[in-house]
Amino acid sequence: MLINKKQFTLKQLDILIPLIKFKSDLCSTEIVQDKQIRYKDIDPTSSFYFHISLTDFINQKPDILVEYMPNSALVMPGTAMRLKEENIMGRLENWLKLLETYNSKNIDDSIIDDYTEEYYTEFILINDPTNEKPLKIPQALLLDEYLKNLHNTLTDYSDTLNQEDIDEIKEDISELRNSITKIKKSDFVLKLSRISAKLTRAGLDLVKEFLSEAKKEGLKKVLGWAIENGPGIMEGLIKQITSHH
Repeated sequence: MLINKKQFTLKQLDILIPLIKFKSDLCSTEIVQDKQIRYKDIDPTSSFYFHISLTDFINQKPDILVEYMPNSALVMPGTAMRLKEENIMGRLENWLKLLETYNSKNIDDSIIDDYTEEYYTEFILINDPTNEKPLKIPQALLLDEYLKNLHNTLTDYSDTLNQEDIDEIKEDISELRNSITKIKKSDFVLKLSRISAKLTRAGLDLVKEFLSEAKKEGLKKVLGWAIENGPGIMEGLIKQITSHH
């Protein structure tokens, strides 16, 4: 970071230099024209910040204005306070510990990760050179038909106990259908595997209905060699994949 040190008083520089040298992978650092040091959570979706104002030294005020969010592990809204010079670094480190704790919280259930890996292994064709290419149009049409059928039928399985899970899966299906011609086959299979994992977690009835061995094999064929073998095979596969009962 390049700064003009002669824009600051010597006292301001005494405070500024160690703060600039302080590095963390959790946040970015900038200095703005109003002589604020601004740390911002590196996560682009986050609004967390830690601001230190050095302008008070122009008026010879003894304390330094600090503003930050979140306030603590218990309080989300930001706070502002005046600190002694020697207390600034400790407060900054406490704020970074909050960011680190947020990053360590894994909302995604580890069960989902395990099931995703299992389904990905079932669906993907190892060493297939087309894995890193887009799906072929016939593949995309068949898989879109499967996803549409799955989305429409999920409503029959929703109840007060799993409604939130079903809604999340339906949203994932809609997003995958919208991206089906825009992503590589390997990415499609990964997203499909995660949807399948969420179906598995939601209940065994859903597994039996949509994720039987026969249907997994049908999906694998659609994703692989059968796409080259003519409309007759495709008609059989689409009946297999989209049949409910």
